[in-house]
Amino acid sequence: MENSATPTERFAFSQLLTSFSKAWRLRLLIILLSSFISYLLALVLIPGGAARAALIGGITSCLVAIAVDHLVGRYRQIIRQQNQQLTRQNQELAALNGQLAENNAELRAFAYTVAHDIKTPLSAITLNAELLQQLASPELDGKLDQKAKRIVQSGYHLLNIVDELLLLATLSQAEVHQQPVDMTPIVVRATGRLETLLQETGGTIHCQCDWPQVRAYGPWLEEVWVNYLSNGLKYGGPEPSLELGVTLLPDDRASFWVQDTGPGIATHMQDRLFAEFSRLSQERPDGHGLGLAIVQRIMTRLGGEAGVESRPGAGSRFYFILPLA
Repeated sequence: MENSATPTERFAFSQLLTSFSKAWRLRLLIILLSSFISYLLALVLIPGGAARAALIGGITSCLVAIAVDHLVGRYRQIIRQQNQQLTRQNQELAALNGQLAENNAELRAFAYTVAHDIKTPLSAITLNAELLQQLASPELDGKLDQKAKRIVQSGYHLLNIVDELLLLATLSQAEVHQQPVDMTPIVVRATGRLETLLQETGGTIHCQCDWPQVRAYGPWLEEVWVNYLSNGLKYGGPEPSLELGVTLLPDDRASFWVQDTGPGIATHMQDRLFAEFSRLSQERPDGHGLGLAIVQRIMTRLGGEAGVESRPGAGSRFYFILPLA
């Protein structure tokens, strides 16, 4: 019988055979022997070349089925190995995440302890400086009065930083109960905390709002307003004027905002505003870059959003969005 297979076909067939395991080779040999027996029977029963065509077709079908079955098995084995490797990697990642969470918890506890320990002597220094300032006679001790005033200002500035560090350290782990919140007394308390800054900057705050109730946590919202308002007073230009407002959104949420009269912020710089220790202006050296980061964390914990809309020369509008109660 004439062999019609080309050298390339014979080589490919030999490569296919070598890729099979011993069990698969035995199975292939049985199929070929069965096909050859069928061919011998076909020579007797079927006249002409039909027997050879039937044999070739049968062998081809068997080989294709074996090859497909073999490839599927190989792919299943590869997938199984990859799944096992992925499982190991996930377990390692989970262990690393657990270790990272533990380290972060220890770091937060350390930061909280250090900040709390610093606050006590710092408060004592500030109070004693105030007492010294009150006892000093401006006529006789003008320089002493100025020094005491600077100590008091620096002390309160450092106390503010410590308070914000303490708040920042507790935001991620503090458990709070969200409930309907009336915004009016919160805004009143926030503006009351800024009386000294209002006097220093000559700024004004305008608000004629009928505030809707939202689901939130009141003490945290007060911190949000204080940070937004203090930023507007510090960086809102000479004699800054702030406008407070609210916009009801169609998805049962409300956007509360503070519009200032400052120089505005370029678009490419706005993404950096809510990062920790980020300061885009060096005009006031008393800034420390924590206020807006605190706002962002509070909104994340409350399920809200925080952001800014601004363009150079048109002021800035800082906002936060919360669900209506």
